[in-house]
Amino acid sequence: MSNTVEKLYDLLSPKAAELGYETVEIKYEKSELIVYIWKKGGVNLDDCEKFHNAASELLDGFDFTSGAQYTLSISSPGLDRAIVTDDDYRRNLNEDVEIVFDKTIGKKNVHGILVDYSQNDVTLSASGKQKIYNKKDISVLRPYIKF
Repeated sequence: MSNTVEKLYDLLSPKAAELGYETVEIKYEKSELIVYIWKKGGVNLDDCEKFHNAASELLDGFDFTSGAQYTLSISSPGLDRAIVTDDDYRRNLNEDVEIVFDKTIGKKNVHGILVDYSQNDVTLSASGKQKIYNKKDISVLRPYIKF
């Protein structure tokens, strides 16, 4: 994480928490600042607008661009965002997730309820049984989307 992004995270995260959100990720690229927020039950347009207004006020007093113009965007992390960080795992505990295995493993995708995780493993519950999968065998772990 760049020093600028770390400072932005430190500035914006307390305000996000105060409003009931969690800061998932901050990106600053090509004069666009994107802040991804999360809350249980999902983020909607009203949430994005509410946090945008609060963040704009904070950013007005924090000249992280040295006077250059930028665009502020607030977004949800998305339904199919990969589960990567410990915070991602925590937010998805007891949720239905899908594992896409590394092609060399030769297993089909599986889904189930994420019941536990550690540095090396994830535990899913499906059909009343728990199974542990090694993270090194997993290509992608993401929320399971039912259509």
